[in-house]
Amino acid sequence: MEEQDKKVKTIRRSDLIVSTIMIIGGLWFAYDSFLMSYKTIKAGHATVATSPGLFPFIISVLIILTSLSVLVHAIRSGASLSFLTPRYIKNWVSNSENWTPLIVMGYFVTYVFILIGNIPFIFATLAFGIAMMATFRATKLIWIIIINVLYATFVIYCFSNFAYTKFPMSLF
Repeated sequence: MEEQDKKVKTIRRSDLIVSTIMIIGGLWFAYDSFLMSYKTIKAGHATVATSPGLFPFIISVLIILTSLSVLVHAIRSGASLSFLTPRYIKNWVSNSENWTPLIVMGYFVTYVFILIGNIPFIFATLAFGIAMMATFRATKLIWIIIINVLYATFVIYCFSNFAYTKFPMSLF
């Protein structure tokens, strides 16, 4: 039973940190979505119901509300940030398994906010897929490259032919 309590305590500590990050991110996305909608409505290109930022705004508000609920639950459960001592942080940093989620999140942020839109979609997707698979040593490098070329090609084919999306560099 004691091990279960320790696990719950660790989860509640994580909830404090992650929910705070999600609230901040949700506020940023809500603000950005509001600005997008405001500009298109003001320019006469949309109404409130057809504005491009309406759906992201609603999702952002839902994320904020959900994260607030998780944060309140964690605080009521007795979680606090007192565990963030230099000794704890040093032990956490020295464990390489703890870095994997941060690296993966870094890949996603790089892919979504830096690569897509700045380089052709196929190259962004190839870089992301190869980096992810190489990080986790999914298979031999040659297979990683083949799998990602086929995947990126398939995605572009499906979006081009079924969703009629135009990519800056289309293969088909």
